[in-house]
Amino acid sequence: MKEAPNKRNAVGRLTDDVLVDILRRLPARSLCCCKCVCRSWKRVISDSYHRKEFSQTVAGFFYGSWWNGTRHFTSITDERPSLSFLPFPLDKVLVSYCYSSLIFCWCVGPDGLRRYVVCNPMTEKWLALPRSIRSVGQAHLGSI
Repeated sequence: MKEAPNKRNAVGRLTDDVLVDILRRLPARSLCCCKCVCRSWKRVISDSYHRKEFSQTVAGFFYGSWWNGTRHFTSITDERPSLSFLPFPLDKVLVSYCYSSLIFCWCVGPDGLRRYVVCNPMTEKWLALPRSIRSVGQAHLGSI
């Protein structure tokens, strides 16, 4: 059964302004994938006139000192990211590694045990990694 012609290509009839208003709400990675939808979307996303609409806000960045292991956050917007959504006392959370929007940290729980957590402060989602069968003094995260 065929769709009615007026419904079949509704997305194709969106004006550039409406399309930009929709696409600007997407994260950068998803926006790049949208360039593959069709030529007109690629043109709109790649257009320097609209590029400023798609810019992602960066609050700052984490960095660490390799010689003493301390981690720091430098703010660009004068706002510190909050990890208050984690179910651990904030003074017991140590950021160990960052990649894209993910943060790998270790937390000391109310029971005094160390747990490793991967979280995304933008979505406030987190995942505690399963406990290791071996006791590990230090944990390091690598990415491929």
